[in-house]
Amino acid sequence: RIAETAGEEAGRKITSATFHSFCAAVLRKYSGQAGIPEDFRVLDEEEQRGILEEVLRETAGGKRGPRLRAAASYIEERKRFLLLPGQTSPGFSAAGLELFAGEAAALRADPLLEAVYAGYRNRLKALGVLDFDDLIAGALRLIARRDSVPAPGPYSHIFVDEYQDVNFAQYVLIRALVPSKTPAMSEASAASMASTVSGVSPVSAGAGSTGEGATGEGPRLCVIGDPDQAIYGFRGADPRYIDRFREDYPGAAVYHLTKSFRCAAPILSAADSLSGRRLEGKAAPARIVRCQYPTEKAEAEGIARRISRLIGGSAFFALDSGIVDSTEEGGLQSFGDCAILLRASAMAAPIEKALKDHGIPFHLIGEKPWREELHIYVEAVNILTIHASKGLEFDHVFIAGLEEGLLPFTLYDGDSSPDSIATNTKIEEEKRLLYVAMTRARTGLYLSHARSRMFQGRKLDYGPSRFLRHLEPHVPAETETLPPRKKDPQLRLF
Repeated sequence: RIAETAGEEAGRKITSATFHSFCAAVLRKYSGQAGIPEDFRVLDEEEQRGILEEVLRETAGGKRGPRLRAAASYIEERKRFLLLPGQTSPGFSAAGLELFAGEAAALRADPLLEAVYAGYRNRLKALGVLDFDDLIAGALRLIARRDSVPAPGPYSHIFVDEYQDVNFAQYVLIRALVPSKTPAMSEASAASMASTVSGVSPVSAGAGSTGEGATGEGPRLCVIGDPDQAIYGFRGADPRYIDRFREDYPGAAVYHLTKSFRCAAPILSAADSLSGRRLEGKAAPARIVRCQYPTEKAEAEGIARRISRLIGGSAFFALDSGIVDSTEEGGLQSFGDCAILLRASAMAAPIEKALKDHGIPFHLIGEKPWREELHIYVEAVNILTIHASKGLEFDHVFIAGLEEGLLPFTLYDGDSSPDSIATNTKIEEEKRLLYVAMTRARTGLYLSHARSRMFQGRKLDYGPSRFLRHLEPHVPAETETLPPRKKDPQLRLF
């Protein structure tokens, strides 16, 4: 997209990277100052787990110690807040760190887990390797040491996409790269934009902010984000950082992009009922319905039958059952234009079975696209979690399991107070998650829930999701019934 916008030659001069790959490049370039091998390797999750298990056994000394998941989460959180073992505050200064005191109120130091963290860090140093969370924290410490690492390097402009999803370490990194609050820097652009807008890259959205700062003090900054799509709170992301952008950079210009080039107007209108926003959708026909099914198996069968009708019948099963006699508005040209979105990957099994029964090719996509390249299969229905669908779009989208307990996902909240700030914050994020799911659809959106469902060995019958109340006026209900099987014209011998 950058090459198409700026041209091939100019595109080659533009650094395009994730936070983590950018920081990895910084660490490799200045590995000597960082005290790490130039050819350091980043551990994958399996290697990280293996090393942490060894450290846990050594730290526990034969006694029952912390669980692996608890230790991993503890270490990840400490690194996200830029803390080395034993530290109660980051050991360096940088713009943005003034927020640490407020953020640290939720942190709880655990002496045993601190010992595990120290042992884990020592093991990684001895092996000359880093884990995924070391990249941002390590690069940031280097950049903060202006005497040893020139920052931000050769860049005159820095563009940050999905700014609503940054966590504390990423926020401080951006502030370290563009720390100035002087009038010369106040012309930086902040584009508050719904991700329903497609085809607009950070480069084109920030075109009004190009050019050197008036005093040449540093790069200009353009961030793009939409607080209505902040869905990574469990990874430490916080939309408050985008909310304070103009406080960090006084006088910044703000551009509100309010037209969607992806979603048909009826789909966007329904999604807006969750956000309270009013965005302009594409003037195009759309199919949007909601269905209730008795069980998760019936729901999966209903989804498979509808996909089969959309494609025009994918197997002899469809012909035999009479499914292809029913037509749908806006048929599928390719199975890859269709996605089934789930709140949790554990919901996928009955859907996989139903698609197999109907001869529909499918691919189950992993839950963590921020750690791996993400391949969308053009000749298969894509089954993926809502989190993994962020940034993607499909002609037809099915959102299954719109039930209390699943969306919002509250099954394991235990005795959490329903009126607590933490609970309300989570529910609001879950509502934004459904908004993201709905706005993945271009022309067809199908919402469904089951009256009862087996989920990870539990029978759930908590009723429809509370979010459906917002959607009912905008999404017509439809009853899905199995067409009668056609009588076999073959004469019987007996």
